[in-house]
Amino acid sequence: MDAVTPVWVSTDPDQRWTVSLDVHPLSVADAAQWVTQAGCGAIVTFSGTTRDHSIAPDGSGRTGVQRLEYEAYEQPAVDRMARIAAAVWVRWPDTGRVWIAHRLGGVDTSQTSVVVAVSAPHRGEAFAAARFAIDQVKATVPIWKREYWHDGQAWASDATDIAEIDSPDRQCWDRSPGSLMGASHPDVVAISVSQQLPPARLEQSGSIVRP
Repeated sequence: MDAVTPVWVSTDPDQRWTVSLDVHPLSVADAAQWVTQAGCGAIVTFSGTTRDHSIAPDGSGRTGVQRLEYEAYEQPAVDRMARIAAAVWVRWPDTGRVWIAHRLGGVDTSQTSVVVAVSAPHRGEAFAAARFAIDQVKATVPIWKREYWHDGQAWASDATDIAEIDSPDRQCWDRSPGSLMGASHPDVVAISVSQQLPPARLEQSGSIVRP
């Protein structure tokens, strides 16, 4: 894996959300603490961990998975994570705070690869917002994983095409600093790529396009 910046972070100026890519271990406790607010009676956290099995390309079960190696198209990935957090605020305006963090690099079995935490006044909104956030991360953020098992390695076979963020108000994207819609990244405005393509192949794929 090519060298990457250890930590990529984007935080809302009003401290409503923070998103990050990190080569270091993720802390669910830190996420829960950051989203805690006096006006919120519910905190929901989701922790995605590396399991020891997967599905092979032929549909058979693959056992003995030892670790995953995550790569990302970093800046667009952080931008999209920020847009997801902003979309949570559009759907659930009473949300307290949102935390989304994803690992880069190697993640051994049982270690955490992604953390989502949401606080809200009531549990219904907190559960719904957290589910929305992790589903959108899985569907729309350009992050790839390579599986390593006892006698081989391969890009994960459960990849799907990257989708557009499901937001009822697409203007919410403009709330996130460094958004793909913003002037700070004029050459990367929209992404339509297969998650089976690692970052090193993105430019050759011709999949980074203007609207």
